[in-house]
Amino acid sequence: MHSAVSNSGALTAAVMLAALVAAGPSRAATVDLEREVSELKGKIAEARAQLAKTRTEQEQDRTAYAAYSQQFSGQQGRQRTENDSLRQELRSYRQRADSLGRQVQSLRARQNEFDLRQKTFAGQLVAACDSLLALCGRLPPGSVQAQQNALQFLRGELAGGAVETVEAIERLWHIHLEVDQSAGALDIYTGPAPVEFLQGQTDFVRLGYCYLAAVDEKGAAGLWVPSADSAGGRWERLDEPAVQALRNAVNVRRGNAVPQIIQLPVRHPLLADTISLEAGR
Repeated sequence: MHSAVSNSGALTAAVMLAALVAAGPSRAATVDLEREVSELKGKIAEARAQLAKTRTEQEQDRTAYAAYSQQFSGQQGRQRTENDSLRQELRSYRQRADSLGRQVQSLRARQNEFDLRQKTFAGQLVAACDSLLALCGRLPPGSVQAQQNALQFLRGELAGGAVETVEAIERLWHIHLEVDQSAGALDIYTGPAPVEFLQGQTDFVRLGYCYLAAVDEKGAAGLWVPSADSAGGRWERLDEPAVQALRNAVNVRRGNAVPQIIQLPVRHPLLADTISLEAGR
């Protein structure tokens, strides 16, 4: 029995050993599978965690994008409003520019018209200077020399556009007054001899612009006789009675003789042969 038991035990052990031997490879595969499953579960968990993180990030991106979109939309609205305002201001500026352009054109037209009138008037002033110069040219020499010089200078400035017409009018009027005021003046003065038959310092007797005579210290005298039909004239020698009359006029005028009426010689083509002068006045 013992032998049977021993055999039975041996048999059981053999069966168990066989079972263990038979089960050995299957258990190892199960362990590997469990490890793979565990690793797979870990990866799945990591993937789920990554997915959750991604979803969270997506949600944050959606929130940020919504805020950005709202901000951008507001900026666009403000930009449109500002653009509309700028367009309106631009239209206003263009309208003002057009208005100013029309005003400038109008002012240019008026300036051109004014310049033309100024030029025309300057030409008339030049003609007035020429007329007055022609008149002065018929007067005795030296009687209006300063006024002639002033007229010639003014005429040159007018012709060259170097003087305003307002100033030119004032200067021309002043010259005209000087010429007019001297027309009836009695003037006796000393100067160099104007002609060869007179010598040294000469005393001149001038009655306005119609009479000019000269007498020197040696007893010679001359009379300026204007031309009848043109400007200018000539000096003519006077005889002894005329020389004495001129000397008396000079002495009376200078206070060296009592006032008296003196007959001065005249050889003017439009006047008589003599003219009376109350030399004391």
